[in-house]
Amino acid sequence: MRRSSGGPGSPCGKGNPCACPASVRRGSAADLAGLDLDLDENEQRGVPHYVSVSHTNPGPENLCPDQDDQVHLLTEGGRQIPGKTPFGSGTKIPGCPSDWVARMVLPGDKVTECSIHPVTDEGDKPFAVGFAEAGRRVR
Repeated sequence: MRRSSGGPGSPCGKGNPCACPASVRRGSAADLAGLDLDLDENEQRGVPHYVSVSHTNPGPENLCPDQDDQVHLLTEGGRQIPGKTPFGSGTKIPGCPSDWVARMVLPGDKVTECSIHPVTDEGDKPFAVGFAEAGRRVR
């Protein structure tokens, strides 16, 4: 798995927040049945992949790690699939655990955020996780 933040030369851990991909897991369409997700018909038939991102706050300020719209799953077919995150109080999705639900991360704390990325092209496979920046494509 390629890291797009927190690697060599990164300011991560020197008073700056850090977000690093922790894992990517393949799920099944049955995992998402009955959940209130904004999925189109094609995405509903796709294979969900769960991307966990670990956020570390080295301080000194509180951090809001709400970056689910910045995390993309990159595929061998050249797609950049943005995440869907339905988490509210009590939402549980098998295979996509998250210990962050709309709260600030205090200095010194670490949380894991999970997003769902439906891969809709048969035979396409994920190969990396990327982070979008404002006004830029995923790198």
